[in-house]
Amino acid sequence: MDKLKILERLKAGFEDIPVKCQLIDDKEFSPDPALVCENPGLGVFGHNAISQYFFVDYNIAAKGTDYFNCVIVLDDDIATERIDEVFRAVSYLNYYLPYGCFILSDDEQLLYKFGAPVNSDMPDDEAFEYIDKLSAHALDCFRRNISMLTDVAEGKILPKDILEIFGEDIEEEEE
Repeated sequence: MDKLKILERLKAGFEDIPVKCQLIDDKEFSPDPALVCENPGLGVFGHNAISQYFFVDYNIAAKGTDYFNCVIVLDDDIATERIDEVFRAVSYLNYYLPYGCFILSDDEQLLYKFGAPVNSDMPDDEAFEYIDKLSAHALDCFRRNISMLTDVAEGKILPKDILEIFGEDIEEEEE
């Protein structure tokens, strides 16, 4: 599997939408190439995000396995006074996600991370089709769910409201 060619094809597909992308293939920066894209208008309220697509060979699993990763970073700041609520909302939401997870980073950025194993010996066309689907699933999961977290960050809803959205009837402790 030629990782660079696969990311080049992924880039071409994004640019057809059009999404502005940059392919980084700098061995001093990283041993493997990475694709970085600007994603305007994701989510119900059109949030802007930066997505990154790259492969990692962890060398801990079976030989011949690479890991494709997608990281999507929300391009909005989270109000410091809402961090605890956003963190709780992220925990609640992650329980219900079918794949990947949202993360509240140390610098108070909301991001979504998705990774999957890929057979290193997979033919390029087959690998591209698989990775293209993985990328679409990651973007779709981000798009479908980010607005709940930004609503918590903006004080429009409470973390427990996420539980109700998913059909849970749970009482939170009084603070």
